[in-house]
Amino acid sequence: MKPIGRVTQSSYEEKFGAPRQSGLVQESKAIVTLDAWVQPEASLQGLSEFSHIWLFYSFHKNKTQTFKAKVSPPRLMCQKVGVFASRSPHRPNDIGLSVVRLERINKEKIYVSGVDFIKGTPVWDIKPYIAQVDRVEALGSG
Repeated sequence: MKPIGRVTQSSYEEKFGAPRQSGLVQESKAIVTLDAWVQPEASLQGLSEFSHIWLFYSFHKNKTQTFKAKVSPPRLMCQKVGVFASRSPHRPNDIGLSVVRLERINKEKIYVSGVDFIKGTPVWDIKPYIAQVDRVEALGSG
């Protein structure tokens, strides 16, 4: 895989101080700039019809040398759980996923808010948020 772009501006310069989850700080802003090879003007066509998007990205500042199967998420106040039962950025692969508000698109730049990632973050993919299928409540219990 190779990144399709990068976070070129963010409310957060460093990982310390960034929210631990997207949407927690609605005022936080970022700009994702797509690389020319993905033909931004064509590949972004129709995306502005959505209020939110999913961003897949790399936790590129994590320097964890060894895999830890159990972590202590802040929400559990020092209790450990398996890494797959957490949203810890310290994962076997450095893949992050955030749903963010799509503010606007200008050529190769995507302006978003409610972010939890930092300037320089490599972006792997973008998908539209579709409430009818992305919200579990919308799918019913069946």
